[in-house]
Amino acid sequence: MLQLPSGFQDTISNFSIAFRKDVWGKAQILLLGSIICPGSRTVCNVLRSVGLRWEKNFPKYHRFLSQDKWSGKKLSEVLLNLLVSAFIKEGEALVFGIDDTIERRWGGKIKKRAIYRDPVRSSKSHFVKCSGLRWLSIMLLSPLPWLEKGIYWALPVLTVLCPSKRYYSKEGKSVKKLTTWAVQIISWLSRRCSAMNRPVFLTGDGSFATLELFIHAQIHKIGMIARMKMNARLYHLPPENYPKNKRGPRPPVGERIQSMSERLIDKNTEWQSVTFSEWYGNRDKDIVRFFVRRWRVEVTFAEVRRHLGVETQRQWSDLAIDRTTPCLMALFSVVCLFGKNLNDFQKIMPNRAAWYKKKGVTFSDVLAAVRLEIFQTQKLLTSSKKDLIHSYSENIKPLWELLTQAVA
Repeated sequence: MLQLPSGFQDTISNFSIAFRKDVWGKAQILLLGSIICPGSRTVCNVLRSVGLRWEKNFPKYHRFLSQDKWSGKKLSEVLLNLLVSAFIKEGEALVFGIDDTIERRWGGKIKKRAIYRDPVRSSKSHFVKCSGLRWLSIMLLSPLPWLEKGIYWALPVLTVLCPSKRYYSKEGKSVKKLTTWAVQIISWLSRRCSAMNRPVFLTGDGSFATLELFIHAQIHKIGMIARMKMNARLYHLPPENYPKNKRGPRPPVGERIQSMSERLIDKNTEWQSVTFSEWYGNRDKDIVRFFVRRWRVEVTFAEVRRHLGVETQRQWSDLAIDRTTPCLMALFSVVCLFGKNLNDFQKIMPNRAAWYKKKGVTFSDVLAAVRLEIFQTQKLLTSSKKDLIHSYSENIKPLWELLTQAVA
């Protein structure tokens, strides 16, 4: 059976505090299999990848997702601390991106599934629907040692499932909007980052440009950056010294502020030129420096689908569904942590060819380096009771099966 290299074990051992001893062993096997698995990330394929295709007690690995007790939030807290320690310099601001994505899933047993607008296939003139689950993810927008200056990757930290309105109606519960989930994530982020003593910023698209989120983020000392429409209705904060004896409900907002479209043509507005240099190609552009980092969030969504098997898993129980996709999203960040261990000894290089002059390192390059390290550190000659040829063939058998499965 394949095992994680000792260098990777040092990183993974930090997550052991969230598991019981018997569950921790299963977690390591599923993690290793999810990294090297060439096909869909079902539990059975993962077991085949690590050489456990003849494991008689294989249902225990299914129970890891559907029944075993462990906390995803606790794992996210550990992951956040590891990412900040590994990639963010002391005293620098922590910039996060928040966005939602649709995992295309079908099945009558998936209770939280709904019909959504497909953001990839739809356009302004063409509307396409898809069946799936909606996930809200928060990612650390961080530089990495193998990237050029000014380039950032979005590293998933916490991912939560946001059920549809139909699910809440069917269960007889009050509807929980996407912004309500975002409020809870902001509260979680504030608690986790309070001990780090760093400025914290959260960037999002127009879906998160609401007064509720801005006020909540301000209360929790998080700078909220979101794109707003030019005709957005803007208001001051509600007055703090509102008379208690005044009749009627307390106003939720303050006085009206001039709209952005009006401010652009207002002659009394004084403008100041600002230049930012964190742009693709390292060219200076006049745009908010932290906001442009969040575009990497969509790249991460695409990478986890292409390389880590998101949308290929086949769990049907509610708890297994709630756990599987967040684990695969977090696997992107774990692979980057492994990549840093390798990059400290030898710089990760892009996979070039005569017909493909690749300039920068992509996630596929980091994943390939991590997989290569796993295969190279396996002890192929370990048996003293058998001859060397038989020992070699027995130990290389899992790799041979993995390669056969990849080309089949």
